[in-house]
Amino acid sequence: MNLISKIINCKRIVIIGRGPSARYLKANKNDLLIGINLKGVLDFSFDCYFSNGNIINLKNKEKPINTKIYKEVLLGSVPFSLINLIKYFNNIFENKKKKKIIFYGFDF
Repeated sequence: MNLISKIINCKRIVIIGRGPSARYLKANKNDLLIGINLKGVLDFSFDCYFSNGNIINLKNKEKPINTKIYKEVLLGSVPFSLINLIKYFNNIFENKKKKKIIFYGFDF
């Protein structure tokens, strides 16, 4: 199954960052797990990861999805590219049923 159909058909989208709250991750098998510059945490291996504005599928080798819609905002010296990922999902689900997006590991 390609990544776009996986995004559309999943029940929930779970986005995981590197913060300490990532250890509280609870995911079902119908969830799409996306790591932000991260391929796995604890006992979970992710379906894809988000790096440099691209969603990269870890389950099979296909062309990455480029999500660079907005210019990245800098928080200190760290680029905040999560806005591009959220806007990409918003564009996909604009005329479809809305999805629940859950964030773990974003402790600002």
